[in-house]
Amino acid sequence: MPSRRSVLAACVAVSTAVAGCTTSPEGSGVGDEPPDEPTDSPTDTDSCSAADAPYPTDAATDPRSYPDRPEDLSPGPLESYLGSYERAYLYNEMVASNPDKYGRTNEITVRVRSVVVEAGDEGFTATVNGQIQTDFTHPETPTDTPETATDTPLPIGHRPVETSYTVTDRSLERNGVTLECW
Repeated sequence: MPSRRSVLAACVAVSTAVAGCTTSPEGSGVGDEPPDEPTDSPTDTDSCSAADAPYPTDAATDPRSYPDRPEDLSPGPLESYLGSYERAYLYNEMVASNPDKYGRTNEITVRVRSVVVEAGDEGFTATVNGQIQTDFTHPETPTDTPETATDTPLPIGHRPVETSYTVTDRSLERNGVTLECW
C-alpha cells in the first residue's frame, strides 16, 4: 500500500499539471484558448533610445557632420571613428551653447590627442583625450559695422577634454548617454 506522503505528492503533481493546462479569462478559473502568437516583451537588447547629439541649426556657422558607423567594429576603425565623432560633438556643442559667438568673431579648434580602445565582453570601451580652443578670427576686410549680433566675442582660451565611450554592435554611448542606435 502506498504511503500517505507518496499519495499527497502524486496529488500535488496532478493538480499542478492540470492547473498549468488551463488559462482563464479575467482570472475566472474557466479555460480559454491560448493566444495564437507569442507576445514578446521588449528587453534592453531589443530596444534602444538615443538622446540628440548637439547639432545647431541657427548659429552663425554651420555644424559639423557626425561620421558614419564603421563597418568593422574593431579597435583600429573605432579609434578613427571616435576621434572624428568627438571633434564633431565638441564643436557642435560649443556652437550650440553660443550660437551668435562663432563664425565671424570666434574660431573653434578641437584637437584629439589620443583615443584608447579596449575590447570587452559586450563591446568596446574607449577614452578620448584632447583639447578645445577658441581664438579670434580676423576678417579679411575690416568694417565699421559688424554684420553679426556679437557685441563681445568669447575670450581666447583652451581647456582639456576627456571623454569615455562605449560601443556595441547596437549603440554608441558618450559619458554614459546613448547617442546612436544601430
